[in-house]
Amino acid sequence: MNRCNRMECIWLWSLEDENEELNGSQYQCWLQTLERIEIHECGILYTLFKGIPTPTCPSILPFFSLKELIIMKCHNLKNVISSSWLLQLLQNLEVIIVQHFDELEELIGDDEEEESRNNETPITIPRLKDLKFWNLPKLKRIWRGVMICNSLEMVDIRNCSELKRLPQFKGAEQSTPPTSLKAIEGSREWWDLLEWDPAFPQNILQPFFYEWDPTYASK
Repeated sequence: MNRCNRMECIWLWSLEDENEELNGSQYQCWLQTLERIEIHECGILYTLFKGIPTPTCPSILPFFSLKELIIMKCHNLKNVISSSWLLQLLQNLEVIIVQHFDELEELIGDDEEEESRNNETPITIPRLKDLKFWNLPKLKRIWRGVMICNSLEMVDIRNCSELKRLPQFKGAEQSTPPTSLKAIEGSREWWDLLEWDPAFPQNILQPFFYEWDPTYASK
């Protein structure tokens, strides 16, 4: 999707959806098999998925097969996914790339009620391999707590000066980083200024940190 200047979100779950008996036929469409979404320069887009579906079987949802989510230059976007619960329905998601946003503040948004309820609740994204965040001057957080990402390999952060704290990236045991993790890339200045939870100090992820040259972004 490129320059869809009237699009505010790409999918809206209504209250009627939650009250209906979902037997699979309602969502038998191509969206169930869609594996890649790439969005560029959609000026009034403020979130991707609005609302929280509650089907009895997540596999009948649109976007259940989604593997890659790539978004660039959608400057009105405040968060990428409106709910942590919704993100966990995207069980096949492998790649999230978010680049060049003026206003983006968080990857995963929650309303106040959900935030207080889920403040210590881990989220699980079992197939996520690659997180890339570039040139997001207002990004403050990816997720506030634990992210269980058994397949995570790469986290790439560039020019996100307001991002002061990383999620607690953990494997299935929830005591150590994912065994698949290969690298966390970012500038040395950014890394040294990060804040850390006492339960998940910097030395846990330090072996995975690789410094990149900040001048690379301008080339």
